[in-house]
Amino acid sequence: MIKFKKIQYSLVYNRRNTLNQNGEALMQIPKVLLKNSGLEGSQLGDKLRVIYKSEITANSKKLLQYGFDLFHGKIQNNVKNGIIEPAISKIRSIQIATEAAISILRIDDFIVARGTELPPPNA
Repeated sequence: MIKFKKIQYSLVYNRRNTLNQNGEALMQIPKVLLKNSGLEGSQLGDKLRVIYKSEITANSKKLLQYGFDLFHGKIQNNVKNGIIEPAISKIRSIQIATEAAISILRIDDFIVARGTELPPPNA
């Protein structure tokens, strides 16, 4: 979400809104993971967010390998523990979701630009 916020102000409104909504959706993933594991009230989400924010501002990728260990209720280095997620499938999923959101916004813009008048139905 931090990276999204940095670049969204350079975009036009529709693109900025789409980017903001995608960022908000991505921020729900850790919340849902914690909720489903029963660790919703813990500080794990906040701790991981602080780690990511410090690494993004420092332009380091070392701590971006960290994630949740929901069995033990802690944050761990996923790469050291053998948890490697395929980046290509994540990137493609995000691209597809973004393209779908942009298409919906384009359709909405077309409807608004066309006006509220509808042609009479053919009899």
